[in-house]
Amino acid sequence: MNFTAYHPGDEARQQGITINESDKLGSGATATVYKAKYRGKSVAAKIYDNAGQVNASKLAAMLENPPGSIFRQINGRDYPQLAWPQYMLNDSGSAAGYLMPMVNVTQSFSLDHYYDRTLFRRLRSRNEGALSFKLEIARNLTNLVADLHRHGHHFIDVKPQNIRVFRRTHYVVLLDCDGFSISGRSERYPAELISTDYISPEATKMKMCPADMGEPQDCYALAVLLFQLLNGGTHPYQGILKWPRKTANTNDEKAAAGLYPHGIKENALILPRPQSVHRLWDDETRRLFDRAFIRSSSKVRPTAKQWANHFNTLIKNKALTDCAEVPKDVDHIRFRGKDCPACYRAALNGSTQDEGQKRQSKAKKKK
Repeated sequence: MNFTAYHPGDEARQQGITINESDKLGSGATATVYKAKYRGKSVAAKIYDNAGQVNASKLAAMLENPPGSIFRQINGRDYPQLAWPQYMLNDSGSAAGYLMPMVNVTQSFSLDHYYDRTLFRRLRSRNEGALSFKLEIARNLTNLVADLHRHGHHFIDVKPQNIRVFRRTHYVVLLDCDGFSISGRSERYPAELISTDYISPEATKMKMCPADMGEPQDCYALAVLLFQLLNGGTHPYQGILKWPRKTANTNDEKAAAGLYPHGIKENALILPRPQSVHRLWDDETRRLFDRAFIRSSSKVRPTAKQWANHFNTLIKNKALTDCAEVPKDVDHIRFRGKDCPACYRAALNGSTQDEGQKRQSKAKKKK
């Protein structure tokens, strides 16, 4: 397959590119992604199934107003953080798709590995499941979203499967960026989709479509992602209702009804699930989540920048420490002044020793 790659406003430097159908990486509802080489670099090419599915104006707006964090350079090497268009692809005079950074899937894993127990067991090392690792992911994700917002863009439709975590660097990369709400020079190119479990209360109440959503929706969805990341996949509105409510069955409906069970002040209508470790987080983290999920006004919801500053502070001030019962074990890291989440869950499961304690017992016997 032969295409012409170019950047809007610089068509004079357009260059041909050949993409082999055998280099297919994957496909979705409207397009197929291939690996390719362009100007000596490995790239990914997203080719739409038909020309009518290409929003050329939106792609041009993304190229004209790119965030500053598409790549992060570490030790002289560029790591992608956004699968953002780099060049448009033309086929016989019509827009056909675009080139974007290549994401190495073998060196990364999707964020939903922290939300699903089966996937969590597939992580390659125990370090990847450590609380310290999660705080770095949270910091890097919130910094990335804050940069998107600085440029006027919104992700709107968030899926943990479309957020990948690099194993060695702990940085993240956002996929499917062409589905974001994009700020152009003279108009906004809205998002078209929204995922359940991440719809803000005001959007549910007002029955808003994705095209009408903006930064408040992002701030809500981001807070949900962070809560799930720190709490083993538990959704902030998952809990035990003190009596059934037919009008609040889904997490989105519970959010619209204000049924948040994890607040600093107990909710009279709903209780948290026993396995939740929210009480073991540092106090400021809990206060930020209360702002995100208890207050009805989106104006007090923490922004991505505020979250980023918070996680930067936690890491800088070394807010984490070893568990007193199982020291120097990555599974047993806790916030200073709080109990160990791993020990709490082990006790909840009726076990006097979890895997970390068993490892240390075996090590002592060998000595």
